[in-house]
Amino acid sequence: FKDIDTSVYHDYIIAGNIMGIVSGKSETTYAPLGAVSRAQFISMMWRMAGCPAGDVSVLDFKDAAKIPAYAKEAVAWGVANGIIFGFKDGNFAPGQTINRGQMAAFLYRFLKLEFGADLLAELIGVACAGDGGDGAFEAFNNTGLDGLKALGEGHGVRSGTKALKGLGEQSGGGGAENVAVQVLRLGDVEVGDDGT
Repeated sequence: FKDIDTSVYHDYIIAGNIMGIVSGKSETTYAPLGAVSRAQFISMMWRMAGCPAGDVSVLDFKDAAKIPAYAKEAVAWGVANGIIFGFKDGNFAPGQTINRGQMAAFLYRFLKLEFGADLLAELIGVACAGDGGDGAFEAFNNTGLDGLKALGEGHGVRSGTKALKGLGEQSGGGGAENVAVQVLRLGDVEVGDDGT
């Protein structure tokens, strides 16, 4: 991609593309600052999970016909596995830009699926370790990452899996380059009225 040479996320974007998780707008353009839609994001997660089969007949969203062909199986997989629910009005809004809250909900549910509820609770406990105040994240970021990786490995999650690669590095925003980083870093909110 010719438009990522100066991006701080260059290596993540290239790795995600090589692994088949993210793609560009064309052969030469990635659009690193472009918005990411809800359909694109669930598709990235689905690819990270290994493209498991999804039954498109379960897509009963009012706007199911608007789901792009490339994303139909991914959305079906997300619905079947409790990762996505859609909006209260019965729509999925596949072309809507995903916001950070929706992204967090999708990722949490994906991790719950990948790790299981008990291990995820334990992982969250490690992530929240600290003084409980403003220093909790910093304490975790400085010491908890190795523990988090070791905990995952102790439960049979290989350190080389996509779910544990890149843990602990920070990024901001929800542009295409940041989403690629967040998805690659991963290598019971069951409420659907907020578009999750």
